[in-house]
Amino acid sequence: MPGIAEKRADERILSNAAIIFSYFSTKNWSENRSLTLNLSTGGMCFESRYSLKAGASLFIRSEQTPGTVSGICCNCNLLRISTLAEVRWCREITRENDTSYCIGVKYF
Repeated sequence: MPGIAEKRADERILSNAAIIFSYFSTKNWSENRSLTLNLSTGGMCFESRYSLKAGASLFIRSEQTPGTVSGICCNCNLLRISTLAEVRWCREITRENDTSYCIGVKYF
């Protein structure tokens, strides 16, 4: 049986940049801190303590400015200072005594 075909249009670059995300255009504004797992020109993947619904609109901003990104992110041009994005998928990550979520988003 053949493997699952790759659907991504852009190459993903490993990253651990600090971001803040919130639902866009909602009465209950709540900012949540997170770290990116990877970046591309069309989207990103980040870890969250909260499950997010596919199709939700998010406002995401970087806590770092290009040129000051630390860690394994080498291509700072892929880290947007602020952006709107759509949640494409959300997967649960289970670790010892901890549950978090891997969130994939596509930039608008």
